[in-house]
Amino acid sequence: MKKAFFDNEKSVAKEKTDNGAQGVKDVLRRLDGAKFSLLGEMGRSVDFIKKEQVKDRALWAKFVHQFRIRDDVKDAGWRGEYWGKMMRGACVVYTLDQDEELYEILQETVKEILTTQDWLGRISTYSPEREFFGWDIWCRKYVMIGMSYFYDICKDEAFKKEILKSVCAQADYMIRRIGKGEGKIAITETSTAWGCVNSCSI
Repeated sequence: MKKAFFDNEKSVAKEKTDNGAQGVKDVLRRLDGAKFSLLGEMGRSVDFIKKEQVKDRALWAKFVHQFRIRDDVKDAGWRGEYWGKMMRGACVVYTLDQDEELYEILQETVKEILTTQDWLGRISTYSPEREFFGWDIWCRKYVMIGMSYFYDICKDEAFKKEILKSVCAQADYMIRRIGKGEGKIAITETSTAWGCVNSCSI
C-alpha cells in the first residue's frame, strides 16, 4: 500500500513505498489506491469538515427528511440540493484516507435517500402535483450527482446495482415528462429562475 503525504505549506507531495524510500512527486498526479495524510492548514480544514459536516449523522438525516416532507413546494425552494452537494464533497474527502467511519455514514445516508424514491422513480423535494417548477430539476440533478459519486467509491457490487437502478429511474422519469412531444413540458418552462439555466444545467 502506498502512503502519500501532502503539506500545503511547503507545496510538496511525497510518496512513501513499503520499503521506506521516499521521493518527491508531481502534486497534481493521481495516486490510485493511495491514502493521504494532509498537514498544515489543509489538514486542519479537512479535519474540521469531517467532524462538523460530513460525519454529522443528524445533518444527513435532516437533508434526507426534506425529500419526505417536500417543503420546497411551499416556496419553490432548493433544499433538495444539499444532500447531493454534500455527498459529492464527502466522497472526495473519503478518497483522501478511506476513513471507514465516514464510508459507513455515507452508505447509511444513501440507503436512507433510496427509501424516499416514489413509485414513479422520483427522488424530489417537490410533490408530483407541483413538480417541474422552481428549483425541482436542479435539486434532482444534485441527487443523481451525489449518488453517482458514492457509486464510484461503493465497495458492494449489489448495492452499486441498486444505486444505478435508482439513478436510471430518476432520469427516465424526467425524459418521459420533459422535452418535445405531446404531453411533455419544455425544459425551458420548468423554472422562472435565471432564464431557466438552473433546470437546463442537468
